[in-house]
Amino acid sequence: MAAGDAVVLNDFGYVSEVVRKSLHRTLRLVFTPDLPPADLHKAADEVKTEIVAADLLSEWNGARSLAVDVPPDVDASDLFAAVEAAVNAGHAFGEWADAMPCAGPS
Repeated sequence: MAAGDAVVLNDFGYVSEVVRKSLHRTLRLVFTPDLPPADLHKAADEVKTEIVAADLLSEWNGARSLAVDVPPDVDASDLFAAVEAAVNAGHAFGEWADAMPCAGPS
């Protein structure tokens, strides 16, 4: 899911359906667990710099997991380049976190 999506919650408070997508996308990045602290700080600072420069909303879960809200009208190419550099260096894994319906067992 992404910021601004309209959803339906089930009786337990969990999302059961996305009713309307906002056209925002969520970029997730996880820094590798074996990355030494100095390298982690350098790579994270490079990504943080681009998040601030593009004026994007982001949320960290600890020091190694990051989600970034990317609205449809924002040029985030410098952020994408910083993420790509971290991934290509083996410092992180990144993905787009688009909501997809759950598939049953096959």
